[in-house]
Formats: sequence, C-alpha cells, structure tokens
Amino acid sequence: MIVPETAAARFVPLKKLKAKLDRLAAEQAGAYARRKQLRAEHQQAITADRQRFADALAAGKGEPKREADAVAAELEAQERRAAATDLALSNANDELAKTVEQNRAAWRAEARRQVDADAHAYEQAIAAIEERRAALSVTLTVANWLEDPHALGDGLQDPLAGTHGTPDGTPRLGFSRVLDALRADAKYAAHGGDPVDSGEKPKSRHGSAASKVRALAGDFASNWDGR
Repeated sequence: MIVPETAAARFVPLKKLKAKLDRLAAEQAGAYARRKQLRAEHQQAITADRQRFADALAAGKGEPKREADAVAAELEAQERRAAATDLALSNANDELAKTVEQNRAAWRAEARRQVDADAHAYEQAIAAIEERRAALSVTLTVANWLEDPHALGDGLQDPLAGTHGTPDGTPRLGFSRVLDALRADAKYAAHGGDPVDSGEKPKSRHGSAASKVRALAGDFASNWDGR
C-alpha cells in the first residue's frame, strides 16, 4: 500500500508506519545490494583459491587457507538478512493495511471536515479577488480621469488584458468566466471531486466543473498574446 505524503503528515499512526516502511525498504535495498556484491566476490574468491591451490601444489606445498570460505559465511548471513527484511516489510505492509482499515471512517470524516473548511476558504479567496479587482477598477478609472478629463470609461473591462480573440470567433477570455470556473472548481472539491449535478442541463459546452477548469486553462493559453 502506498501512503501519500499528505496523508502521512496528517495522521500520526500513518506517519510512524510510513517511516517504518521507508526504513525497512532502505534496509531491504541495502541487503539486496550487499548480497549481489558478495555473490560476485564469492565467485572471484573461488577462482582465486583454485589458482592459489594450483600454485601451492606446483611448489610442493599443501592447500592454503580458502578465502572463499569467509566470503561464503558472510554471504550466508546476508542471504538471511535479505529474507528477514522481506518478511519484515511484508508484516509492516499488513500492519499498515490493518491500521488504515481500523481508522478509515474516523480519518475520512476528519478529512471531509478539512475539505469543507479549505473549500470555504477557497471560495472566500475567490470573492476577495473579485472585490479587489472591482476596487482596482474604480481606482484606475479615477486615475485615468485625472490624467485625461475626457476619459470617462471603466477602468477594467470584463475581457482580461493580455488576451485576445481568435480568427474563428473565440472571444477574449473574460474575468467573469474565470470567476465562474474558479467557483465551479471550489464546488467540485467540496463535493469530494464528484461532478456537481444541479439537476439542470449544463449551460456551458465544457460539462463538469473539472472540465470547465481544464477548458479555461486551455483557452487562457491560446488567448494569451505573450505580453
């Protein structure tokens, strides 16, 4: 089972188990790497021992101490260590699955409460953007009028500055559409990532809230003139 970093950071039991799993995974990787190295060293030691024995026989001497025996003993210990890390990691994963199942309902309720709070904060931030742009528009109108008494137009229009239409008739990206998409995005999150069904036929060609946001991002990229 893969534990997201965000979930591990939120729930202490998950954080401890993830740390345990990460440690055991590192132990396993180290055991596997050392075992592979020792297997190669063992074969090299066998070849070297054979050559030394041949040289000793040629010199009329007995068999020298076998270096492969020491490597073989370490390799056997490393084989046991690798097998033990496999079992420990499997047990830890079982413990993780059991812990998640035991706490799923409570953790899910807590996560949903936080989603609601974060979605509300998101909606407030969207409203704040709308208010600040309106205030900026008023201030800009006054500033423009002071520079040119004949300039009586609004400071900021709905089409966003820095965007443009396309030859096929696609209009410039509008601020109101950005707000609609952001609010749909917040509602999408508040409903657990499920498309919001109001019982009405969708007024937009973009369908679900998530699709609206994706389409908005694409339109913004295509409309941006690089300024």
